Amino acid sequence: MSHLDLVRCFGRYLRRAAIPFWYTEGFNPHPFLTFALPLSLGTAGMRESVDIKLTEDMPLDTLCERLNGCLPEGLRIIDAAPPVKKATEITHSLYRIAISGSDDIATALEAFLSSEEIVTQKKNKKKKLVDINLKPAIKEFSVSKTDDGALLCIALSSGCTENVNPSLVLDAFSNQTGHALDYVDIIRERILCGDSGDFE
Repeated sequence: MSHLDLVRCFGRYLRRAAIPFWYTEGFNPHPFLTFALPLSLGTAGMRESVDIKLTEDMPLDTLCERLNGCLPEGLRIIDAAPPVKKATEITHSLYRIAISGSDDIATALEAFLSSEEIVTQKKNKKKKLVDINLKPAIKEFSVSKTDDGALLCIALSSGCTENVNPSLVLDAFSNQTGHALDYVDIIRERILCGDSGDFE
C-alpha cells in the first residue's frame, strides 16, 4: 500500500468509526493526519506512528476499539496516547529483512556490510546521481543463514536529517557483489530516537 493510499484509508475509516477528528482549513479540507516516517512502497511496518487531531476529548481505549472495528485486515491500532516526542527526535529505524538467494549469500552479505566503506550512487534533490557512503548510516546489523538465503536485522539512519532506505543498501550489495536477490521481504519493526527509545 502506498503512503497516499494509507492516508486516504485512515481518513475513510476515521469517518466510519465516528471519531471526532479535526479537518484542515482552506479550500480543500481533509483529515489532519501526520505519519512520523512514511513507509516506502513494498515495506511493511509493525509499529508505525500517526498523529490524529481530535475536536473533542474521548477515551483512548474507545478510539482504538472503534477504529479496529472498522479497519481492514492487516491494519490494527496497537495503542493510543498523547504525543510524547517530536518527529525531529527520530534518528534511526530497525528493519528485519528476509532474503532468498544463493547458499553463500549470508556470508557475502556480512562481509559486504563489514566493509570500511560502502559507496553507491543516489539521486540528490536536483535529480543528479552522486556518490554516497552508506557505512555511517548503518548503526548496527546482524546476518544469519536461513534455509533459502539470509535474515538481515539492520538499524539505519532515519528522520529529518538523513533517511536511508534499506533497498538502497540491498541494491548496492547486489550490484557490487553480483549476488542476485531472488526475493526480499522488508519489515520495519521499530522507529527509534537518539536515546534509543521508541518514538511515541
